[in-house]
Amino acid sequence: MDDLQVTRVPISELKAHPRNSRRHGDDQIDDLARSIKKFGFLIPVLINQQKTILAGHARVEAARKLGVTAIPCVFADHLSEAQQRAYPHAMPWNILSRGFDFRGRRVPLLSQQGIFQP
Repeated sequence: MDDLQVTRVPISELKAHPRNSRRHGDDQIDDLARSIKKFGFLIPVLINQQKTILAGHARVEAARKLGVTAIPCVFADHLSEAQQRAYPHAMPWNILSRGFDFRGRRVPLLSQQGIFQP
């Protein structure tokens, strides 16, 4: 795999993946929007050559809510068609199958910053 390049792409050109299995509630979009507003758009959206979103639907919605017109994206040129179809389904399971440690200062710190509302 070659080095990945980050490219700014107009949100209006991005298309939701028709098989996106994740659903994002308004609270999650609001939390992401607060995070983007505070820290900037730090995690690029993964897209294919047709500008279909493979990963990052919620970040796109949060940016749209903030009135952002173009966001950083990475083109998944190195993935085959089959991998592009599988990736949106595989990623949520990879994330959700791992444990989260919300003990300690993480949640209070994020809550104090106005990013996460427990």
